[in-house]
Amino acid sequence: MVFWVFGSGSLVWNPGFEYDEKWGAAYCVSRGPKMEKLAMQYLERRECEYDQKTLVNFYKEGDSLKHAFTRVVVFTSTNNKENKYYLGPAPLEDVARQIATACGPCRNNRNYIFLLEKAMYDIDKLFTHLFLS
Repeated sequence: MVFWVFGSGSLVWNPGFEYDEKWGAAYCVSRGPKMEKLAMQYLERRECEYDQKTLVNFYKEGDSLKHAFTRVVVFTSTNNKENKYYLGPAPLEDVARQIATACGPCRNNRNYIFLLEKAMYDIDKLFTHLFLS
């Protein structure tokens, strides 16, 4: 059995669980049900502010007709007003303020935006090197 998790936000640079393969920010856990369970337990605690788990198909860049992986877990936050982190449509300044001052189960978010930017830069640099060299 193979278990894939799509990482967004801090999961891009700090997944916090063991994985076997990473493509962009999708993580593969393929060492059996015990490892899947450990990863999911960790993610459910860490991503508790998200109120929905969705299973999606994952496509590689440049090939939108054939999915690369099926049943990839994505943690999402819906229009749920009960979610204390849900801003709804908000001005950029409000979003920036929330990112700078929010605190989740793992720690505060002071460096969140900078670590995310660096991780996305590193991913872009890796793919540029792989595909243009």
